[in-house]
Amino acid sequence: MYISGKSVQRISQIYNDQKKHVGKSGQGTREDKVTLSSEGRQLQAIIAKASAPVPSSKAEELKAAVSSGTYHVKGEDIAASILKYYRQRI
Repeated sequence: MYISGKSVQRISQIYNDQKKHVGKSGQGTREDKVTLSSEGRQLQAIIAKASAPVPSSKAEELKAAVSSGTYHVKGEDIAASILKYYRQRI
């Protein structure tokens, strides 16, 4: 592929012209702003609460058993779970 010097100069000129027009706006950099109404903020809070994970009673029981050291799993169950995991990946 061959790019002539004239093409590169023209691209450079277009780029510089665009930079000049952006600089003439006098506003500097523009930033987008979003303002939520009070209803929007309330809805956002409700959605955040609804999407937060709620620990189930089973999870709480397991957590307590692990913390107290009374949670034991058979080696056969662990092996079966490992095999099941790898069979699903194949």
